[in-house]
Amino acid sequence: MNWDAIGAIGEIVGAIAVVATLVYFAIQMRQYTTGLRSATFNATMQEFNQINVAQLDPALADLLDRGMEDLDSLSRTEKYQFGWIVRTYINIWENMYQQYLEGACSELYWLPYARQAKVVLATPGGSIYRKNNSLNQSLFTYLDSLPESERNFDLSTGTVE
Repeated sequence: MNWDAIGAIGEIVGAIAVVATLVYFAIQMRQYTTGLRSATFNATMQEFNQINVAQLDPALADLLDRGMEDLDSLSRTEKYQFGWIVRTYINIWENMYQQYLEGACSELYWLPYARQAKVVLATPGGSIYRKNNSLNQSLFTYLDSLPESERNFDLSTGTVE
C-alpha cells in the first residue's frame, strides 16, 4: 500500500467522523430545543399558577372583576392592587410572546394566552393599563392583529365562544 492510498483512507475516515459529529450535534440540538420548550412551559405555568391561586381569595377575585369593568369603582388602594395584578399578567404575556417570537413557545401553546390577554386588555380597566404602558407595545400590536372574533374568550372558563 502506498502513501496516496493511506492518505485517501484517512480522508474518508475523517469525512465519516465529521458527518457522524454533525448528526450527533443535530440530535443534541433537537433535544436541547425540546428541553427549552419544556422549561419555558413549566416556568410560565408556575407564574400563572402563582397569580391565579392568589385569586382564590374571594376579595381579590372581586377586586379583579370590578377593576376590569369599572376602574373608578375601586378605592385608591384597590386601584393600586388591581394595577399590580394587571402588570403581573402583562409581564407573563410579554414573556410568553417573546418566547413565541424566539421559537421557544409554540403557536399552539401561545395563542390561547394571546386571546386571554386581548380580552383582559380590552376591558375598561385593562385598557387603561394598556394605554399607559408603552413598554409592551410590540405585544399590544400583535394582540391587535388577532381576529376580532377572538374577543369572545370567556375568562372564567378559558374557552372561546
